[in-house]
Amino acid sequence: MSYAFDQYDKSDFDKVKRSDVRDYSNVQNSFRALYNHTFNGKHILTVGGDYLYDYLASYMFSGGETYRQYTADAFAQFDWNPNRHFNAVASARYDYYSEAKAQNFSPQLNLMYKLRNCSLRGSYAVGFRAPTLKEMYSAFDMGSIWWIYGNEHLKPEKSHNFSLSALNQSVVVGDSLLGFSIDKYMGADYPLYKRYYYNYQLRAMNPDCIVPDCLMSYLYSQYPFPWEEGNRTLFDIMIYHGKVAWVMDKILNYDTESGKLLNYTAKETEWCQKNISSIWEWMKERNHLSSTDPMLIRAYTHPDPSVIFGGKKVPPFLGTWMGVQLVDAYMSQHKEVTVQQLLQRKDCHTLLQEMDFNP
Repeated sequence: MSYAFDQYDKSDFDKVKRSDVRDYSNVQNSFRALYNHTFNGKHILTVGGDYLYDYLASYMFSGGETYRQYTADAFAQFDWNPNRHFNAVASARYDYYSEAKAQNFSPQLNLMYKLRNCSLRGSYAVGFRAPTLKEMYSAFDMGSIWWIYGNEHLKPEKSHNFSLSALNQSVVVGDSLLGFSIDKYMGADYPLYKRYYYNYQLRAMNPDCIVPDCLMSYLYSQYPFPWEEGNRTLFDIMIYHGKVAWVMDKILNYDTESGKLLNYTAKETEWCQKNISSIWEWMKERNHLSSTDPMLIRAYTHPDPSVIFGGKKVPPFLGTWMGVQLVDAYMSQHKEVTVQQLLQRKDCHTLLQEMDFNP
């Protein structure tokens, strides 16, 4: 269980009274309950719920009014992995918004079947979004240049999403060949990309990424993740991705701290290097390393920056970057270990016991 408090205020300085006049305040209190259980070391059940109390006072509301809203949700997800070829993820979520008087039940189903050189995927999901307080109650005149007016009668938005694909990757590795989709590497500024991809996805769609992506796909195909009981914690996954990324850094002659392989900007690299000690302590204090929560693991390993460190957005693939630093420390202290031995090692969770890691 967890609780979070967040307050964001804006003030204007009154030169006559020589004091701050608060004209915007947003206060949020949020609670979360989450439970995970793993069956037979490979099937994961996740259930939980959230409650958010939201207070908003804004100069954009007529008469300086304030509004309060609470939202609540409950969700459940089951990740079923009967064998190495098939995966099914079924989930359901219920949402309630007090001010909009909106409620919704959203089911989702994702299916995947892996063949030798491709993955067949199909999914169905219901999307839902309730109007925000600003969208319902704003009444703002920007110097008679333009106006913003809310609509308290707005209805929630709901969508039905279907997808079907036979390939969800840019590189395919076979027994004696390796192929890649050249249309996925036309450059981040390619006009067509901007219509279909997010900014974080565009980072990896440059020609410079072809060689690293091909090498990474080959290593992942030769050294797959050991989906065994006791090997599915965040730390296990960090070390697994960290091993592959560390080997690639060495092959491509990249600085292991630079994050170049992860397409980091200079600012993101600087942030990671500056905060590595705090990040490591944060992960240990909150027992993130031993967690099997799929949402938490996704936050640390997804290409989209996530809010997982003190309410701040962190660079993408933070878990992988931390994994590289752990592996680098291990290999520095165990020079007798070869690259092949490192990649073949499956007991990732015991690695920390065999090294001294004090960033």
